Amino acid sequence: MNPDTCPIVNCTTCPTAPPPPPTCTGVAATCTVPSCTACTQQNVNNAPQHMQRDAKEIVAAMGMGWNLGNTFDSYHRVSSQRDGAGYAIGEDVTRLETMWLSGSGDATTLTLIKRLKELGFETIRIPVTWHRVADPDNNWTIWTPYMDRVHEVVKMAYDEGMYVVLNVHHDDYVMRYSSGPARNVSETAGQINAVDRAQTELVHRRFWEQISTRFAAFGERLIFEGLNEPRTIDSPAEWTGGTSHEREFINELNQLFVDTVRATGGNNKWRTLMLPTYAASAALNPLRTFEKPEDEVENRLALSLHAYSPFSWAHDGWGAYAGWKSALEADFNRIQTRAGNLNMPVVLGEWGSVNNINNVDNTSAAQRATHARDYVFMAVSRGMAPIWWDNANQLGRNEQHPISTHGFGLIARAAPHNPFYAEIVTGMSDGLALARSGGQLPG
Repeated sequence: MNPDTCPIVNCTTCPTAPPPPPTCTGVAATCTVPSCTACTQQNVNNAPQHMQRDAKEIVAAMGMGWNLGNTFDSYHRVSSQRDGAGYAIGEDVTRLETMWLSGSGDATTLTLIKRLKELGFETIRIPVTWHRVADPDNNWTIWTPYMDRVHEVVKMAYDEGMYVVLNVHHDDYVMRYSSGPARNVSETAGQINAVDRAQTELVHRRFWEQISTRFAAFGERLIFEGLNEPRTIDSPAEWTGGTSHEREFINELNQLFVDTVRATGGNNKWRTLMLPTYAASAALNPLRTFEKPEDEVENRLALSLHAYSPFSWAHDGWGAYAGWKSALEADFNRIQTRAGNLNMPVVLGEWGSVNNINNVDNTSAAQRATHARDYVFMAVSRGMAPIWWDNANQLGRNEQHPISTHGFGLIARAAPHNPFYAEIVTGMSDGLALARSGGQLPG
């Protein structure tokens, strides 16, 4: 008996899709037909073989990641949000890629990607600022040469077997989440007006229509991140969780992002998508008020958070890491609890520790290495993916550098792309290995 002639199990009443094909065994060619219990959620979504893993499986496999920061996300600030759009169309693409770096020699190369792999990084996040090359007078069409260059770098990393996160980054200058002067945004004045809402929704939709269409052929290791740190620039609540109106609107934009990507079809129907809270904050209010978007496929959404924890030490560079381990664990537990309630995995799209060269006991690198080990272990052991924020600046804070200087640089952009602090990369690798082996942190 040919297996094709065996009875077909009807799984339309199962919470799954068609089971594996039947097989025939034995002398009598008896049909062995899998029951509906053999159906899997991936099959429910009718995903092709190369798009079958859900968001939790994807995130769990991302390991430790690295940001291509201060590269495609660079921009010039301008006074008028709309007038700033499209100003870089026609400029030299390499200059746009490296304007925040040390020159054209720091353009992204395959050599850099291969070096990242050698160092143990399995994921690269590629932040991109699009408004500078989008024409507001032509339906926000993105300039093709710039899109081509981003595509080239994404393909470099993808072809090397890496997971790639592609996003919309510093586009808050053409997208608004509240109306009125930023300094006046409050719970009562923060609701967005119809004009600003319409433009923000249009820009958000048009960017993702174009990005999704251009990158639709990539498989499941390419992840889209809808927004970076959506917030009202320079508002009183910019870094303290925003207003209720802003948080509500960002929830709506997250839904628009999901709907827009899915509508482009192809692999995008099943692609894992990352959704941020207000400012990608892991604080209580943004986490509590985040709403999971509806999706036409199941289990393909991830929560996007940035957590420089413990903040005063890791982000601002004050004090010492010793004694902060319990606080770090408390932050992870808070995130894990909310993510569990949402049934969403977590990508920590930005984290790290600033190079504090004022550290009086001269143990900054050692402390940062211990923190890196602890952070990666706590993330990966909870099914989260940590991606180090590398802004290509290895300098820290001292009297010669302003308080705004953030030295998160980890890997040299110039060949041979060695780590500035090899012990930090080792700490990250140790934390990853310990988590994947089921071990425990010492002490």
